Amino acid sequence: MQRMEISSWSDFKALVSSKKLLIQYTDTGTNYEVFAPEAGEFLWQTALVKGSDDATDFETNFKSTANAPLEIKADYGRPERIAPSPQPNNTTEMWKGFQLFLDTDDESGTIDISFSANVYLKGGEIYSGDCDPEDKIKVDVVLVSSPTTVVTADLLKDVYMLKDYPIRFMSSECMWLPSTAMLRVTYTKKSGDTTTRSISALADYFKVNS
Repeated sequence: MQRMEISSWSDFKALVSSKKLLIQYTDTGTNYEVFAPEAGEFLWQTALVKGSDDATDFETNFKSTANAPLEIKADYGRPERIAPSPQPNNTTEMWKGFQLFLDTDDESGTIDISFSANVYLKGGEIYSGDCDPEDKIKVDVVLVSSPTTVVTADLLKDVYMLKDYPIRFMSSECMWLPSTAMLRVTYTKKSGDTTTRSISALADYFKVNS
């Protein structure tokens, strides 16, 4: 890991804020040695003299939340490792379910996935126990106030179903989804199929803590 020295506390704070890094520190008695690891590659650091304005700012606004856990531990004898996570700071992971039923004469239908507040969307899954392998889904981001207005087209395109098997879409990052927009899932049955469908969907997202 490459050590990267930052000369000023203000520059250190700005970098940590922009990169959303977790602050770590050690107390040497006369100084605070303050660090911020990044992706296992860099270790940003600065030093604060106790009694200085910078040290007082650190004690007042940062010390109580510093040194949060960075690592998870596997079984005995296995090495510690940094745990990557798509979860933004100050959020709670939550899940929300949706259903769609298609009658015999329905060729397609939609599931609208919306939220009352801005969220970070991690992903989700879709499942059907009576689908056909030629059934398919697509997902667009549309406006809640005008669902025909497409913000982002073909977030998912021509994804074919698997009977009795959930199809999962999980990202290593998360997507900002404002409350003014929603995901419109369009489910299309196999051409000419006149049997019913029951479809379940699940959204996995992070809600900002109030």
